[in-house]
Order: sequence, then structure tokens, then C-alpha cells
Amino acid sequence: MRPTVKPLVLLVDDEPGLREATGEILLALGYEVLTAENGAEGLATVRRLQGRIDIVIMDFCMPVMDGLEAFYRIRGEFPDLPVIFSSGYCDDAILMDEADRFLEFLPKPYSLSALRTALDRVRQGSCPAVGT
Repeated sequence: MRPTVKPLVLLVDDEPGLREATGEILLALGYEVLTAENGAEGLATVRRLQGRIDIVIMDFCMPVMDGLEAFYRIRGEFPDLPVIFSSGYCDDAILMDEADRFLEFLPKPYSLSALRTALDRVRQGSCPAVGT
């Protein structure tokens, strides 16, 4: 992670209300926040900022590019960038079957406590998938 006072989180989700609410929570928790509305936009943001993003929180099921495809592309270029996945419903069982391969998984709706715990685990490097 880059050495800053406020870690930078990229929140990738196609639900505008969730992006806004979670973004406000992240700001209150002391994070800087960027948002993207789909995997393609999230990937472009990660590429554009070249290592300045500390953590990605990404929805599984989104239009344009789903979270799984975006994850694999991000991981190919930025293998140490932590990704926290989140989903409330996904009609593709393959995506859900792969959830245990990621750093953290937050089922929607998630609580402030669950979000904070996932962020803390990722920042402390206690998730075994970091860099794999």
C-alpha cells in the first residue's frame, strides 16, 4: 500500500445508492474514496492511477464487465492490490463458487462492522490470498 494518511479505496458497484452510502461510510472511517459503476470503469481507474489505490471493493454482478473479469484483469497487472468482493444476489453460480479465492467476501447488505472488519483484515495482510 502507498504510504498516506488516508488509504484510497476504489468502490466498484452498479447501484448508485449503495455507492453513495458506502462511500460516505468509508469517508467517515477515514478513507479517501473513488467510485466506479462497473468492472470496466473500475479497471480503467486502477490502470489510470497506477498503484495509488490501496483497496478495491467490488460487486460481483455488474453490467458491462462483471466483478470476476475485472478482478482477473486487475490481478494480472497489479497482483498485490487487495480486492474485497461483495454481492447480495448473483445469478451465476460460477462467480459465487469462486468467492473463497478472494481476499474477503462481504455479503450484501453488509453492516458497518462487517465492512470495517474486512478493511482491517485486508490492511493488516491477514487474508491468505494477498498477492496470489
